[in-house]
Amino acid sequence: MIRVIPTSHESNDVRCARRFFSRVTVRNTWLFIFAFSLLALTQVSLLPAQQPDSSECHHVTLFTPLGWAISGAWSQEGNLLVPDVLGYGVAAVSSSGDVSPRFQEKLGSVGGLLLKSPSTIRPAYGGYLVEDDQSDKILYVNDHLELLDDPILIGNRKMADNLRLLEVYDWSPMSEGILAFGDLESPEEYQESAFLYFDFDDAGQNQIFYRIAITDNVRNHYTRNMPYIATLGNVGYILFMDERPAIGEVTFGEGIRRLQFFPEDFRSRPQLVRREAWTNAGMGARQATHFYKSLEMSTMAAGLYAWDGYLYLLAKEAIAQNGETAWWLIKLDPRDGMELSRVRLPTGAAHLTVVTGEVWGFIEKGPVQGIGAMHGPYMKTDSMVLIPAGWLEDPYGGRLDARSRTHCVKSRQFTTKD
Repeated sequence: MIRVIPTSHESNDVRCARRFFSRVTVRNTWLFIFAFSLLALTQVSLLPAQQPDSSECHHVTLFTPLGWAISGAWSQEGNLLVPDVLGYGVAAVSSSGDVSPRFQEKLGSVGGLLLKSPSTIRPAYGGYLVEDDQSDKILYVNDHLELLDDPILIGNRKMADNLRLLEVYDWSPMSEGILAFGDLESPEEYQESAFLYFDFDDAGQNQIFYRIAITDNVRNHYTRNMPYIATLGNVGYILFMDERPAIGEVTFGEGIRRLQFFPEDFRSRPQLVRREAWTNAGMGARQATHFYKSLEMSTMAAGLYAWDGYLYLLAKEAIAQNGETAWWLIKLDPRDGMELSRVRLPTGAAHLTVVTGEVWGFIEKGPVQGIGAMHGPYMKTDSMVLIPAGWLEDPYGGRLDARSRTHCVKSRQFTTKD
């Protein structure tokens, strides 16, 4: 593999991007040209460029509802790229609410790869990392979902101490690998869960930061598509859902440093239904609904995010009698966890998927209503809220009221153009 020696003034993200692009061979270049030609023939493309309005808060109705959205990332064209787990594809959602045809099996022609069930997307190294659930791989792609490098195996991966990584539930790019939560197995077939790091290229560069018994109830918080991992460059942050939740800082080669502060009004952990309670029952409608209802009825920290050098804690109150949930976004100092500001988000959705950026996207999801057509828990997902990052930076400037709900401009719905 060709190595590029970075200059001293390059950021780590730039160095990682250079390293990734240096690995693209002539063979891959030929495949890119072939894939591009094939995509042109199939006439599948991103929506026309429509940059999100950075001057207003907008409540947007989606032209086509999403199935199961747990992550998203902004494209260069200003669309949200949203893996739709139940739709087996990646949707491009415009800021006006238009939804493009899903990218079904988009990579099927590139090196024999098949994007069977994309679940998670993260911006990284000048492109995106997309996890495919069925193949247990992460794909490094560009803005048009064209493959840029060899797939990265995350399931059945060798780790330190002769351990094997069986499955990954949550992850975020860190340094030249990922910080993740997953299940491990020893040669004696003893299983446990852990927060860990591994390098994409160097199998010896991995570290287990924190172990959790497979039977520990806290594990249910980390296996339910709630983002409890965030990263800022080479530094990772974990939202530990202990009896008194706290945030820990991790760096490869070092241990965990617990941040001193945490918002006291959300420093409690609800008891959630155990994973096995409804997996062994075949993920029946009653069991799945019961689990997510327990989330809706809980006051809790619901996610950790990193943006522009700061941490952001997403927190929620128990659903009110009017059927709405109060959501809070709390800005934290990554050095000690000190609360810098908080805003009440202009949404009453039962569940949220958050996308950071110059404009933050909040995909609104309704209460779980049993099992849908694709045999997964069904949540009505047909709207989102777009909020300029500046409004979240200065909550006391009159834009978003820190004490009461702000109502955003309702954007009209656009239909898909041929």
